[in-house]
Amino acid sequence: MKRCISFLTAAVLLLSMVFSVSAAPLNWSGLYTMADPESPASRSDMLTVGDVNYLFLPAGVSPEAVPLYFTLSGSAQVTAVGALGRAEITSGGTINLTELCGEAAEYAITLRAEGAEDLKVTLIPTEGIGSMFLVSDDPVNEGREWVEASPDKSNKATGSMYYCDSGGNEVYNGVLTQIKGRGNSTWLADKKPYQIKLDKKTDLLQTGKDENKAKTWVLLTNHSDTSSLRNNIVYDMSVAVGMIPGIECEPVNLYYDGEYRGT
Repeated sequence: MKRCISFLTAAVLLLSMVFSVSAAPLNWSGLYTMADPESPASRSDMLTVGDVNYLFLPAGVSPEAVPLYFTLSGSAQVTAVGALGRAEITSGGTINLTELCGEAAEYAITLRAEGAEDLKVTLIPTEGIGSMFLVSDDPVNEGREWVEASPDKSNKATGSMYYCDSGGNEVYNGVLTQIKGRGNSTWLADKKPYQIKLDKKTDLLQTGKDENKAKTWVLLTNHSDTSSLRNNIVYDMSVAVGMIPGIECEPVNLYYDGEYRGT
């Protein structure tokens, strides 16, 4: 009788363990896209602002074919659901946002998997502007937050950069010998400006002018200019009227260690 009771107890415990394991909720631990699936540096991670999740699509990524990568803490079929339809997806595959949501300036979809909470995300495409990706050599100890923690801008990191033009064509994919802060009052703003140094002189503006080949480049934030046009207009005018030296510039969307940092 005791053996029978022990056997039944063990069976109940085993069933409880199986039930407990199978009932454990699945968790989303990552969602990102890339400008170039062949270049891991061109990564754009999901950004949460308040209670809204955003994914800013880099240059050259068409809403009709968005490469999507995600991590789920278990095995389950994932479905992307939009206002007009749904599609089963796998990490590393592409999704057609126009089929799911129709033509739009931004696309709201929900990722669903059995056993996991719905993951809602708004994807925002970009047109007519290039994408620049700064990647720290040591993102844990000398990443963006470490660089920005220096009031006198003395924290200097090394890394790499992937830069593509508005059409998604690669302009630079190589070493950065330095990433540091720059500016004075602008360095105190939430959106930080930076100075970067390439390992070789490069014309990032693609002007074809030898004098525009340089190692050192400045990334301005235009933090106090909500139009993001004032500097561009003045610099373009300086070139147009023949000022020496005239300053040439190009707007970019900046991603730093995978996080979208604005224009």
